[in-house]
Amino acid sequence: MNHQYRLKVEDTALLVVDMQEKLLPKIMQAEEVIRNASFLVNAAKVLGVPVLGTEQYPEGIGANGRTNKRNADKGLGKADFFCGGRGWGARIS
Repeated sequence: MNHQYRLKVEDTALLVVDMQEKLLPKIMQAEEVIRNASFLVNAAKVLGVPVLGTEQYPEGIGANGRTNKRNADKGLGKADFFCGGRGWGARIS
């Protein structure tokens, strides 16, 4: 069966946003978020889907934590609470 909107590995990536240790205490149910993000990262790796991870102002807040840092194929530092729109296509390709 051929689906018009089926995801293809060559056109797909998993973006894990701002999983920094210093931000986690502010996230409701952080352990569940970490567990779910880890599941998605592992599934992406099994399927051959690239994993990208953003870091919100890593110089001040610190690096990504246990979910992202060791698993991301590419890390993207940023200085604002946004990861979309103009310019992001070039950063993630």
